[in-house]
Amino acid sequence: MERENENYIISSEFQVLRLLIDLDPDEGLEAVPSIFPHEIARAVREAILILKDNKETINESSLFGVANKILDTVDVSTIRSILECKVDRSNWATALETLRIGSVKYNLKKTLENLVTDLSTPDDLDHTKTSDALYTATDILAHGGKKLRVKTLEECLTDYEEELENRRDGRCYFFGDLFLDRVLTRKAAPGQIITIVGTTGMGKSGFTLNLINSFINMGVPSMYFSLEMDEISTTDRLMAMREGIPIGDWYEPANINSLLKRVEKQKGILANKPYAFIDDPGVSLDIIRSEIRVFKLLHRTEYAIVFVDLITQVQDFMALRGNTSLATIIEMAINKESAISKLENVCFVNVAQLNRETDSAKINSIEDIESFRPTLTQIKNSNAIGERSRTVLSVFRPKYYADRMFPNDPEVDFMEDILEVQVMKQNQGPAGPIGKYLFEGPTMSLKPYIETEATLHGGNGE
Repeated sequence: MERENENYIISSEFQVLRLLIDLDPDEGLEAVPSIFPHEIARAVREAILILKDNKETINESSLFGVANKILDTVDVSTIRSILECKVDRSNWATALETLRIGSVKYNLKKTLENLVTDLSTPDDLDHTKTSDALYTATDILAHGGKKLRVKTLEECLTDYEEELENRRDGRCYFFGDLFLDRVLTRKAAPGQIITIVGTTGMGKSGFTLNLINSFINMGVPSMYFSLEMDEISTTDRLMAMREGIPIGDWYEPANINSLLKRVEKQKGILANKPYAFIDDPGVSLDIIRSEIRVFKLLHRTEYAIVFVDLITQVQDFMALRGNTSLATIIEMAINKESAISKLENVCFVNVAQLNRETDSAKINSIEDIESFRPTLTQIKNSNAIGERSRTVLSVFRPKYYADRMFPNDPEVDFMEDILEVQVMKQNQGPAGPIGKYLFEGPTMSLKPYIETEATLHGGNGE
């Protein structure tokens, strides 16, 4: 059966290649290389197009000469077999569809055979390799084996019409956050990287978890790769946030019985929500991509929002090779992550540290704290993260600095703990807007901050 199927695919490839020779150059462009399962067929297809572009005669000698330079395993007998195929020019569309269907079956069979071979060995199960094979098989079925995203201008505009209709009807990738949904043009759309930056203690992870909680509530498929904070600490924060009970209370033995009931209630509320938490300090971008694929298969979704905290702790961002600088390594890694966002149809939200030593800074008044407000050039170790990100958000809490630097100033006692989120960069919208949230440290909760008249007029109402 293997040989019969192989012969069928080869025969289909030869017929399409022979038809491609007879067609005008513009007519044959639909036969993209990925439709051919075999490397030799792809090489011959490329040789045909080269000869057509150069307006050269296509015969046995010329086709073999060019194809063999592309791939030295192409032989004369293969070229001769292609040229001797009896085909009907009117069957071009039918031949392409026949080859496409046959290629799907062929590639699917090969993928599953390789998986069965791997599973038949006495070695330990390679979860990443197995999940990738299952994803590949599903992708072949879903997309008919089409790998290149080649579209005409008309097709692009048709897609754009659908996008505009979605915008008109309010079907966007919302954050569920009033400020972000108002100021971010693309919001949490797939194919982009959004980066959240701030110095230690500013509330980056707290702001991130509030966003994740919002996505959970909306039922948006979301993943959280936590390279810094462990599962229990993260769950402490999430439960404090959702139940409005300070984190410290969750550590009091006398409270545990009543708190267990709260957890059971949340388990019922959150059951079957499309969410995944990954606590692995040694994760790589390849592992992240593999986990995304498994997650999408499990929840039957084409889209997900993926949080990575901290991004610079991902292996690809730290792996020094030879004389390559760390900045170059980070640039290569962020480029790879950007490609994954497009290929897997996800929105990455990265959390990154700022490269700024505030402990040694000297200021003379609370008003001077404003000088600590982040800038785009302070992202730790590399500007490439900021450059590749479609949106960069900074997190800034003036009271954090006031408590540390002016502990005896009575004015500090009356300061509200406001977390400010500023749009430092946005490719398709304005930069600069600042959203303010009342930060409640004990429950890690954020609430939109509404300034009172007293606050607006200096606290005396005048």
